[in-house]
Amino acid sequence: MTEQIKQKGKKWGTIAVPQEAKDLIERIKSRSGENKASWKIVVEALSYYDTIRSKPKVAMSMDMIEKVSWYITKLSLAYGSFATNPTEETTAQLISRLQELEMKTHIDTGVLQRLVAQYTRLKEESERKRARIEMNQAFKLVVKELMMKAVGGEENDSA
Repeated sequence: MTEQIKQKGKKWGTIAVPQEAKDLIERIKSRSGENKASWKIVVEALSYYDTIRSKPKVAMSMDMIEKVSWYITKLSLAYGSFATNPTEETTAQLISRLQELEMKTHIDTGVLQRLVAQYTRLKEESERKRARIEMNQAFKLVVKELMMKAVGGEENDSA
């Protein structure tokens, strides 16, 4: 039941919320660095929630952004492991991630896969340095394509 309170020309109501909700609002306030009223945070959150629920295309886009964020995280971890320690194991993990990514998102990762395979065969540091630059460029292109897929909201993803 809502209790009505009049203050500063607004009609106010009160609602009971669990302590966890109140704590979450306080956490959001402290993280934002702004001295924003709790009710404004609640209104912003509810507005965002309403937008997502009332516009399925926005929700679908958010789902794709979530998926692409996860793919980028997995790929970055595998690429970082390989870059710092290019063993047979880290190479196999990276190639596996790239193949999985290609299968699920239909993004071409072939160039990066070939560069990784070539890199493992190089012995001279000057050749490896040049190859690392090329791999980094190819890695960035894969990430850019993933980001474009998220922004475009393409849902041809099977994950």
